[in-house]
Amino acid sequence: MNKIKIDTLSKNTNHRMIEILNNNKINEETVLDFSTSFFRPFSTLLLISTLKKEIGNKKINYIKRENDSFDMGLYNYLDGGYNEINIYKVNSINPFQITTLDINQFFDLEGKIMYDRIVKVTNLYSESQKSLLNKITEEADFIDFFSYAFRELLRNSIEHSYGRKVTIMQNYIKGNKYFEFSIFDDGRGLEYSLSKNKKIKKRIDKGEDVIKIALEPGQSSFDNYKYVRPTDIKWKNSGFGLAIIKEMCMELNGVFTICSKNKIRMFSKYENKEENFECNIDGVGIQIRFHLYDSFKFKENFNDVIKKLEAQGGATASLMSKRI
Repeated sequence: MNKIKIDTLSKNTNHRMIEILNNNKINEETVLDFSTSFFRPFSTLLLISTLKKEIGNKKINYIKRENDSFDMGLYNYLDGGYNEINIYKVNSINPFQITTLDINQFFDLEGKIMYDRIVKVTNLYSESQKSLLNKITEEADFIDFFSYAFRELLRNSIEHSYGRKVTIMQNYIKGNKYFEFSIFDDGRGLEYSLSKNKKIKKRIDKGEDVIKIALEPGQSSFDNYKYVRPTDIKWKNSGFGLAIIKEMCMELNGVFTICSKNKIRMFSKYENKEENFECNIDGVGIQIRFHLYDSFKFKENFNDVIKKLEAQGGATASLMSKRI
């Protein structure tokens, strides 16, 4: 029996989970011991994505944490399946639930993306979280930022991942005004998507880092054009969504993490550092995390960030990338 203790209480949760996954081979004989685990969204979804990659959707043997007062969906997944919900029921989500959405639900019979459905799901999800978010802060701008980040990251997975599922988890801690939101898809990863752009493909072929390219303002695979109807021209890609969200996290002295296939890059503004790790997943995962100690002026910072990134990228962000 291969028993792995998922001990995330002793150090930074993300770092500890990465260390555990990189130092242990998970297979059908593995028993995961969660008895001393402390769950955070990114580390939890990283674990799930690694399990999907290494052993598929087979049932996992595990030891559950004692006296768990809530079920985050992790144990449901370990018991043999997705915790999948219909996109029109996202307003029933609790603060610790893992939500899995079917990407195909956002495409019509002609293969076009139903952007109105993305907006509807964003609104439902944001509304479901509003009462919880209000316990952290009364700043209306925070709700706006949450909605913007959710919409752009969900849209990113739908447009670019070529995957089947997108999995979402969030966590709030009232006492220290902690907020984290993470989203993973099971698609083909950044390199495949960005290679659809011939100019970017040349850079990738020369060995440039795909995560670095993905975070540059104005860099896009452009492959969503075939999904867009003439009436949805405002949704055309401009390559600014990820750059804006990452920069906003830095403005808030927070953490922005992005992973794809075998690489993780973590940016921490309050620690003033950038870290690189290895991983083994399908698709792309994103984390946004910060504490809301000071006044939150999202709209003011948002406009300044866009101006800075447009100047940096020598391009203009799309209408929807600039719309709250």
